[in-house]
Amino acid sequence: LKVSLVQVSLPFAFLQVLVAAFGYQWLQGLFRWALPLKLLSLGFIIIMIWRQAGAESVSFSVDNGNNWLLIMAWFNGIFSGMLTMITDAADFTRYQKN
Repeated sequence: LKVSLVQVSLPFAFLQVLVAAFGYQWLQGLFRWALPLKLLSLGFIIIMIWRQAGAESVSFSVDNGNNWLLIMAWFNGIFSGMLTMITDAADFTRYQKN
């Protein structure tokens, strides 16, 4: 299964159009499913990398001997950003009642 960037981007663009058309109430209902959806997506991405890609696509070289430290810091940043919904924080605070 080979998926291009356009094939991945178009469904997300369509989702943004739906949010803009139906408003924030629809988005609030969607937030209930955001974490499980992100976990499933993350699992799908990891499985696809393991099954389809060669070893050279998930490896890189660094001159110093701290490869594991760099990899752990990179994964920590990516996963914590996805799982805590950092990018969604503005939507949570913008529509709060005073």
